Amino acid sequence: MTILTTQKITEVWPEKFDRFRDLIYVPLDLPPPPNIDVNKFIKWVSECPNINEIIRCPDTGEKIFHFEEKGKQAWGYFPWIQVNAFHHGFSNDWIANFDKIFPEVVDYINLFPFNSLSGVTILAQKKSDIVPLHQDPDDWLGMRFYLKNEIKHDALYFTPTLKRLNRRIGTYKFDGEKVHKQDWQKYLDLKTKLYAKHPIPEHAWCLSSIRAAHGLDPIYSDEFSRITVLVQSHKNKDDASAWNQDKLYDLLDRSLQKYSDYAIWWQNPNDRLQG
Repeated sequence: MTILTTQKITEVWPEKFDRFRDLIYVPLDLPPPPNIDVNKFIKWVSECPNINEIIRCPDTGEKIFHFEEKGKQAWGYFPWIQVNAFHHGFSNDWIANFDKIFPEVVDYINLFPFNSLSGVTILAQKKSDIVPLHQDPDDWLGMRFYLKNEIKHDALYFTPTLKRLNRRIGTYKFDGEKVHKQDWQKYLDLKTKLYAKHPIPEHAWCLSSIRAAHGLDPIYSDEFSRITVLVQSHKNKDDASAWNQDKLYDLLDRSLQKYSDYAIWWQNPNDRLQG
């Protein structure tokens, strides 16, 4: 797998993927993630540098304005403990020896059907915090897995868009350097919450941030009782092959056959009411 130091979010899929465009969520037909020493993992997280303070745009050298900074401005708080095991704007290597300390996790990441990797982000939801509606900056579908998940209730939910959109709305509104909450009522069917179901606690899954936004209900257990890993792959400025199209298509097709009862699809709000 190639590691990129530039990325270009395109939100464009080849026509062969049209059948998946309304897909909002589905578990992926991949093996369960590896078991890890959680205490060792928490120690790595606590010692991992906050690269948000030092990473720069590879093309311009400017500091990248990151999700945590935006969230604190718009929401007044940030609901996650967030670290990066890899980031395209930091280096061409894994951060804080992640690949050497957790090689089994890197091997698992390599099961995802990408030709190139642009980021690996690790999230642990803070205790008692609601995660507001937001959208993630993935290329149409975002690949995720629960490295650990002891949360018994369904917490992850999706709120679909009012219209069949082909572009991300964006989590925030910007006024110069000021960041404000998005006016979701203009774009989302706020009366609808579609909760994700999980075939097993720890598993791989994907979500769309094009035709839905998502949020999380609060959790009241230990902050590391659920560890989510985001596997991010974007096209770089020169290469149009961030993912292996054949392998990605096959994975989605297999996943929908196996987990059809778990899949969440976009529907016209009027059709949903009639149904």
